[in-house]
Amino acid sequence: MISNGQATLRKAGHYLGAQEGAKPNRSGDPVVDDCQEMFGLLGVPWCACFVGYVIDKSEASAQYKKDAKAVVHPSTAEMVTRARRKGWYGPHGKNTKPGDLFIIDGKHVGFVNALNKDGTFQTIEGNAANGVRSYTRAWSDGWQV
Repeated sequence: MISNGQATLRKAGHYLGAQEGAKPNRSGDPVVDDCQEMFGLLGVPWCACFVGYVIDKSEASAQYKKDAKAVVHPSTAEMVTRARRKGWYGPHGKNTKPGDLFIIDGKHVGFVNALNKDGTFQTIEGNAANGVRSYTRAWSDGWQV
């Protein structure tokens, strides 16, 4: 049996390479509009919508999805506020694992895909270069978990 984090990463990975259409934050591959529509929005920056959509559509447990729904919001600033209230927001550490969310308050959010020994981590994230991408990021840039 795979963990909830692995289930979300597996689902997120299915969307790698999806791309926006000609209009910023719109159309193109269906996941762009689908994740926004889930929150009743269209044409907005969609990184947080992508996170919520992936969790909802993953094979993670119902309890995991319920817990995530209490925090996930189209606004990354609101996500941070909600995560702080639950005690789920802070710097990466020994308990950080693939499937966790990485975030900068008010800016961007995505999934931690892998942890590297050099202080960097691999991601899967929506609304990155107008699509779903994987990057290597450094914790020293201010990312939180």
